[in-house]
Amino acid sequence: MAADKWLESGEEPGDLYDLAGLARFHPAAKDILAALDRLTTELNQQKAHWRNDVRGKAERMLALAQQGRQIFSQDAARAAYDERLFVK
Repeated sequence: MAADKWLESGEEPGDLYDLAGLARFHPAAKDILAALDRLTTELNQQKAHWRNDVRGKAERMLALAQQGRQIFSQDAARAAYDERLFVK
């Protein structure tokens, strides 16, 4: 499960591509959106986790995944996001 990478470790995703488990600047938006959808499904299952830290992290990752869906669903928003990453 991709969500385990983020929930069980102390790591945070470096960017939305990392959150989705794909290489930075992955060319196909449909692949990114599909990966974010899978991740969202996994994270939704963890929102009721018995450990507060896991539950809280799942909620934060869900918010990031939703942000990613908005960005990668719009060409202009994705171009602006990619530009910000490129200049880093």
